[in-house]
Amino acid sequence: MIRDKDDQDICEAATTLTALAEGLELDLAIVPYAHYWEKADANVDVIPIAIADISPYSLSSHYDTYSAAITEIDGQPFDGYWCQLTEDRCSRGPELDREAITALLGARKVTVAIYDVDPAVVEAVSDISKSFTLNPMIEFDVSLR
Repeated sequence: MIRDKDDQDICEAATTLTALAEGLELDLAIVPYAHYWEKADANVDVIPIAIADISPYSLSSHYDTYSAAITEIDGQPFDGYWCQLTEDRCSRGPELDREAITALLGARKVTVAIYDVDPAVVEAVSDISKSFTLNPMIEFDVSLR
């Protein structure tokens, strides 16, 4: 569970990212979970492990070559998440560690970059060519408040 500023527990935080000119309609979700089966008998704010997920609403095959990365949190570089949109292949993530989830849940704004390439391809090319640079096809500045 995530506890919001009004001390209410919520199960998931999600929003929609839309760029119609590029044919993109994506769901950005942060889904917390715990490794224990019994509820803890404690009155503390426990930050669980969470999974970040950026995926299309549609099953259209044009999403198959795209990947998404969370590149900034409140203007600071972030490299905790970069995954394919349609497959469970990730360079970083989808599970976030305590430090990453604390930063993400406490953020006012995140930047999500969409690339038209698989993260594994970028890593392979980067190993061969040190002058390779990757530019996103689009970036979303997402308010989390």
